[in-house]
Amino acid sequence: MIPHLPGFFVLLSILLVGPSMPLGLAIDAMAAGAAVAFALRRSFRARTYVLLSLLILMFCQSILALIISFTHPALPPPPPTHAVSHLWSIFFFTAVMAVNSSLVAIGALAAGCAALFFEFGKSRSGISKNLPQFSFEIAPAEVQNIVRKLSDVAGIAPPEALIVDSGVPSAFTIRAERKYSLAVSVGLLESLDSTEVEACVAHEIAHLRNKDFRVRTMATLAKLALFARPPSYFLEPAIYRAREFLADETAARMIGGPNALISALSKLNESATLALLPTSVTTCNLTGTGRLREFFGKHPSLESRIKMLREMRWN
Repeated sequence: MIPHLPGFFVLLSILLVGPSMPLGLAIDAMAAGAAVAFALRRSFRARTYVLLSLLILMFCQSILALIISFTHPALPPPPPTHAVSHLWSIFFFTAVMAVNSSLVAIGALAAGCAALFFEFGKSRSGISKNLPQFSFEIAPAEVQNIVRKLSDVAGIAPPEALIVDSGVPSAFTIRAERKYSLAVSVGLLESLDSTEVEACVAHEIAHLRNKDFRVRTMATLAKLALFARPPSYFLEPAIYRAREFLADETAARMIGGPNALISALSKLNESATLALLPTSVTTCNLTGTGRLREFFGKHPSLESRIKMLREMRWN
């Protein structure tokens, strides 16, 4: 610990980055990771792994410090001359460790329960149970052909192609009954031409190719484990946004260029997306977002997505 910092700042640092023996080392590691993530802002895959590593580092640090606190209890700072101040120091550091121990234990338990629920509950349920507000049917032949063609390009097994009875333009992928299903809405088929529909489907196939369900689940579990750590509320959405950019980039390369996806995003700029989709869903979100909402949200704005696509380098 850093003995010369006022107690308030020590407590604030512990609450932000978790309990730590070398607190300065943890802050340095987080600052370095954030700098690397910023430097890799155009390499979305690498940026994802840097941000995810920061989340995991924070959690491992909390667990390690919790173990050390029980096996080798830390002594409070050197006693001041005044006895009352000495007692207050002992009480303060004991209370901080007790609070942090409770938070780490609760977070780890919550993450463990959520992992079991995702793996043995939600992913084994049927799609109608996961999304009871929607009605699903087998997709038309042309949509199934697009899904099969793009799956072959991506080198993955084709997901089940479905159509959802909704006038809201959207496409999304969900894991249900231990398999992936890709659904497009009636509104999407009515609003876009065939090349634009293909671009939206490619975005969803890209999520499967990039294993975004696995990456996003890890980020969500890490956030649950670190529910009392404010940085986790910035890191998890940043990971989601990076995966959306990566899906756009991958989709554009799969269909030979970004123009169709840019056209689809631009055409549906004012559309609303399907609401209340659970975390087991990846979606081609076609809505705009404000700057503040984008900072905390899991989807980047349409403007930033279109800008990224236009600035892509083609080899």
